[in-house]
Formats: sequence, structure tokens, C-alpha cells
Amino acid sequence: MGPPELLWPLSGPPIASRERGRTYLSGATKLKKKKAEEEAQKRQQGALDKYFAPQSEQADSALTGTNEEIAADAQISEVAPESSSVVADISDPGNWPTTLNDRQRCDIIEKGPVRRRDLNYPRNKEGRCFTERYYNRFLCNGENTDREWLVYSINKDAVYCFCCKLFSDKVMTTSKLNRDGLSDWKHLGDKLSDHEKSGNHLKHFVQWKELKLRLSVSKTIDEDAQKELNDLKNYWRNVLERLFAITHYLASRNLSF
Repeated sequence: MGPPELLWPLSGPPIASRERGRTYLSGATKLKKKKAEEEAQKRQQGALDKYFAPQSEQADSALTGTNEEIAADAQISEVAPESSSVVADISDPGNWPTTLNDRQRCDIIEKGPVRRRDLNYPRNKEGRCFTERYYNRFLCNGENTDREWLVYSINKDAVYCFCCKLFSDKVMTTSKLNRDGLSDWKHLGDKLSDHEKSGNHLKHFVQWKELKLRLSVSKTIDEDAQKELNDLKNYWRNVLERLFAITHYLASRNLSF
């Protein structure tokens, strides 16, 4: 007996001739159909997985992003103190930043040029060092004037012009007294004499004195305003104390107000 004859219906897989006339599918056909549906579902599921990452990967990605943000915030917090406008030791011009803001400039002027006397000044290779006699200017007529603008930096072992260091343009200036400090002790006297006669030095000296005067006047005005405020507080405090005493007296005797 030969193999069963295969019939080709309008749709679906071919069926054996023995299933002709049946109103239901055989068990083998059902298994094949179920297997084909499962494989189609797996293919579709794999296609969707290409567009959606697993939840574990999403969680790891979120944690990674959070950790990166925390690390960035930590770096910012560590760098932030460096942008502070406070100078460590404003008495030494060698510690001043290259560019001063208005707040720093006012703080330095209020403190004024600081000179530490009787220091053991280091000597250079030629055996020369700074001496405190350069703080004074000796005129031809024998007069002695104070170079109040001259300041020695212990940190840099150099001298600076206080007012020019504060107000000069660090890009345009060529004098070491305004920028990096001067430590040429052999020619220091001549260079100081030339500097104090220059137009830029005189301009910066006037700027220094004018700002110092404005700061002192502003400080005086603030002190006067504070005194007036304190007097006003004391006045109303006395008024309230008297009203309380009167109220207490009338209430203790059951008198009307």
C-alpha cells in the first residue's frame, strides 16, 4: 500500500487524504501549529528586546548616572573654595593674586602697607640683601622722607610698590615693583628713585590716597548711623518700660486705664 495522497487546500499546510471530510484537525497537526505559533512569538519577543533594555541594565545605568553626578558635585565642591575672594596674608604683597577684585583691594587698603622691622634679610649670591634704609628717601637738602609706598615681601624676598601693585595694569606694566617684585639690591636705590618720579606711580599714589579717604569717611558715616540707631533703641526701650510700669501700677490697684 503506497503513501497517502496529499491534498492542497486554499490556505494552510497540505493535509493527508485520510483527513478528508474531517471537521477538526488531528493531534499531529495541532502540535505543528502550536509549535509554529510559539516560534513566531519568540521571534517577535526577540525583536522587541532590541528596543527595550532589561530592567537590571536600566537600573545599573541609572545608578551609574547618579554616581557620576555625585562625583561631579564632589569635584565642584572641592574646587569651589579656590574661587574664594579672601587672600591668605594680605600684609605680604608677594601673596596677592595677579588680579585683585574691588573687595580685596579695599581690604588691603584698610590694612595698609605692613613693614616688619629688624628682620634677618637673606643675602643673594653677591652677598647683597635688602636694608631698611631704603624705606627712607634722602633729598639733596638733607631732608628725609618716608617711602610709605615701599613694602618688603618675606615670601618673595623682594620689594613692591604698594600703590602700583594695587592699581597698575599687570599686562601693560614693565616695572617689577608693580608685578613680580624687585630684588636687584645692587641697583635698588637708582630704580626706586626713578620709579617714584614716574607719572604712573604718582597717579596710582593719588588713587590709593583717595580710596583710603573714601573708606575712612564711609566707616565714619557707618559709625555715626549705628550710634543714632542705638540711641533710638534706648529711647523706645525707656518708653516701653515706663508704659509697663504704669500699667502694672493701675492693674495692681484695680484702677481703669
